[in-house]
Amino acid sequence: MDRGRQHRRARAVATVTVSIISVFHAIPAAAQTAAPAGRGDASVRYVASLRDKLSSYKGATLSVSYDLIDTLAVEGSATFLHGTYSNIVTGAGGIVYNRMRACMMDPSRCSNINPNMPDTTQLTSSLDVAAVWTPVVLDALDPIGGSLEIFALAGVGMNGTRKVTATADPGYNDPIQFTVSGQDLGDGGFLADRELHLVVGGGVRAILFEHVNVRAEVRPLLVRREFELVTGGGATSYWYIPFFAHLGAGAVW
Repeated sequence: MDRGRQHRRARAVATVTVSIISVFHAIPAAAQTAAPAGRGDASVRYVASLRDKLSSYKGATLSVSYDLIDTLAVEGSATFLHGTYSNIVTGAGGIVYNRMRACMMDPSRCSNINPNMPDTTQLTSSLDVAAVWTPVVLDALDPIGGSLEIFALAGVGMNGTRKVTATADPGYNDPIQFTVSGQDLGDGGFLADRELHLVVGGGVRAILFEHVNVRAEVRPLLVRREFELVTGGGATSYWYIPFFAHLGAGAVW
């Protein structure tokens, strides 16, 4: 991966963060209150990856948070992810397809038809601890005993990974005759082959009838990885930054 692409990804994360803060400052102070200290929150959320390139993900997150003081909470979350290679890797005309074509012309190349690219190691799960800052609480839902909250978060965590492999089918006579293994549901277990990461994000939470929350957010993970871009050239460090959308509901007490 070229350094220009890494810098563009880092700038994208910074731009999102600055934009969120700008929105906070633009809301009139009269419309703001404060998230109450001592409040607990538990939610289950559907998770899907954004900006899919080599792998796409779906999964679920369970999180529990507690407001330590007005506007600031601590949250713990556990996420299960199921990844599959995208069409860029396994579709007709994709990376593995083209490696199979090379294999058919030169059988010595059939021993390895896997993509030799960064980011093909898939995520399987994560455990995160984050600080959640809620500087804006609007009383727009006050008639039904609720509020609308805008929040940002930052924290650390660890994620599990798995390797996916592609092999040519016995007796192949077409570039589409290959098998991908290691990406079935549950393959790789939970938190195997761990990596450390940073997590940031932001979103909106609606409190309804005092004890129900509906929540939507975006969370990028920032994972430091190494990859040998040139055979024999040594490993190069880079940031892998997948983006995930979260949508779910839960309870407030």
